[in-house]
Amino acid sequence: MNVPQVKPEITILALHLHYGGVEKYLSSLCQMLHQDYSLHIIATYRIAKQPAFEFASDARITYLIDGGPNHKALQKAFQNFHIFQIGKELGKSIRILCLRKYRNIQAIRKIRSQYIVTTRPFHSRLVGRYAPKYCIKIATEHNDLRNQRRYNRRLIASLKGFDYLVTVSESLREFYQTKIGPTKCIFIPNVINTLPPSYPLTQGTQLVSVGRLEKEKGFETLMEVVALVKKKLPSISLYLIGDGSQKESLQKQIYDLGLAGNVILTGFLSSCQIAEYFKRSQLFVMTSYSESFGLVLIEAMSYHVPCIAFDSADGAKTLLQGNHGILIEKRDRQAMADKIVEILNDEKYRRTLAENSYLYCQRYLACHVAKEWQSFLKTACKEGYQK
Repeated sequence: MNVPQVKPEITILALHLHYGGVEKYLSSLCQMLHQDYSLHIIATYRIAKQPAFEFASDARITYLIDGGPNHKALQKAFQNFHIFQIGKELGKSIRILCLRKYRNIQAIRKIRSQYIVTTRPFHSRLVGRYAPKYCIKIATEHNDLRNQRRYNRRLIASLKGFDYLVTVSESLREFYQTKIGPTKCIFIPNVINTLPPSYPLTQGTQLVSVGRLEKEKGFETLMEVVALVKKKLPSISLYLIGDGSQKESLQKQIYDLGLAGNVILTGFLSSCQIAEYFKRSQLFVMTSYSESFGLVLIEAMSYHVPCIAFDSADGAKTLLQGNHGILIEKRDRQAMADKIVEILNDEKYRRTLAENSYLYCQRYLACHVAKEWQSFLKTACKEGYQK
């Protein structure tokens, strides 16, 4: 009689499973590991009925709180200076934060899995205090916030009692390894699950960019670049995919620069919808001040879309070095605009970039990165037994 083998369990703590880079990373991680591990995802907030990204069908998902934080309502109350509404929203915010901590502590104390994976310093701090001692504790870091001292102090303090910190870039690994004491720092890159079918190179002057409409993404600089490109290519168009707190200020900037007929803010789109924009675009543009990895660059490359970025973003600097991408130094707007015009006007050059990009991105396929995770987890298990 064959006794079914019991899979080792991994519990993953997430803030929510809605749209976001961390959430997309978790989706890919679950797809890579579900055949060999039993997966339990504990999400603090249930913001939507279904996760924004596809998770392994056999992964168990537990939500701790229906709904999410009331940041927008609180911000609106302060903007309108509505005293009653401010008091109401402040009270609600405090209740949500208290409930968030209480529910997470309850859930963490009940964990009996071999591995615990966290995605936020908040969760890591609670896991270090309340999780069983025998669990192998793995924190993951997806953001390049090395210049933010307050965040780094929080992150480093939250790793007390943790065995590993997994980063998505080598430079982040080097940065944190010298600061986190006995916790080992491991680099495992981000992934794309599959390569899409090959599409013919399209003609046109369409740019695309994807990201949260927040200051660190540098989209106000992107508008200035598009305005410079328009002087030489009046037909230039940009589809900016995403949403965030800078939406209104960007719309005003678009109007002020005379780009109302050139720039379209699409809002949040699903992965399938974003793929359609990739298929129709001639160039992907990134203007972030910092990026730990830049998964969206790899995704664009997988659709034969060449990428251009400022070298201020460490992730872009790593991914676009060589003959498969374009890096612009010192956030030089004119230099980026000139290069965009050159690429769009030279079909042969753009085709070469597209083909090189497509070949390069294949090293980040899930089938390759999964082996790194499998090897890491087995090593962590052996080291755990030796402690």
